[in-house]
Amino acid sequence: MQVTALHVWHHGGNVTSGRVDIAEAEIDDDQVDGYLTAVAAGGEAEALWLSEQSGQRLGRSRRQVYASCGSDRLNYRQVHRHTPGSLTETAARTRAHTLLIRHWDRVERLAVRLADSRHLTRTAL
Repeated sequence: MQVTALHVWHHGGNVTSGRVDIAEAEIDDDQVDGYLTAVAAGGEAEALWLSEQSGQRLGRSRRQVYASCGSDRLNYRQVHRHTPGSLTETAARTRAHTLLIRHWDRVERLAVRLADSRHLTRTAL
């Protein structure tokens, strides 16, 4: 699975939204777990950042963030429903968390660039 672009929009106040574009029109069965992990990673990254910035526990940050991740959860359920044996939502979040912790310095560097430009192409990643 190849990420081709990241987009972020600020809607005022504390409201933002984003989108990740991937090259594939359809996701092959062998790519499903990677896709589900990527879907979970957005909310998990936001929760990690919120916890770090506010000093609150990660569980509380997750509850706050996941309440606003409806489209991600819908995407997850739609793909998961059609691919028996794929990662559970908990497993996808755990996998995303592990990857984010491992690459957090890079995530933070890219986040600054994304916030400035509101768009990153594959070459910028």
